Amino acid sequence: LIDQEGVILGSLASGSAIHLPIITGAFVTKATGQSRDPELRRAFRMIREVMRHPLLRQVRKIHIECMENVSFFMADASPEIRLSLKNAQESLPRLEKMYHGLTLDAVAAIDLRFDRRIIVTQQKS
Repeated sequence: LIDQEGVILGSLASGSAIHLPIITGAFVTKATGQSRDPELRRAFRMIREVMRHPLLRQVRKIHIECMENVSFFMADASPEIRLSLKNAQESLPRLEKMYHGLTLDAVAAIDLRFDRRIIVTQQKS
């Protein structure tokens, strides 16, 4: 476990109740070598900002490969949201404009990592 300041807290016991999003991925694995890693702290600060958005308040898991490749998985059946933390503030208004026009049951993921396009991946039948 790592807190939002990047301090390593140790491992989570099997069966422990979790009330915060789980954060996984190569970025976190690489950063856990140092206590209070500045890049990890920066990523957590940006994630906190992103999670203030109404469509991202029910996040249960966050997967970070790098600052430009972050996936948010919701607690409900909402689609996975992929974005870059570096341009998240520009991407979230684009998400808001198109989100409610989608048939969410049919959508697996919404990818906002690119400047000029949004990629919507359909659920596999």
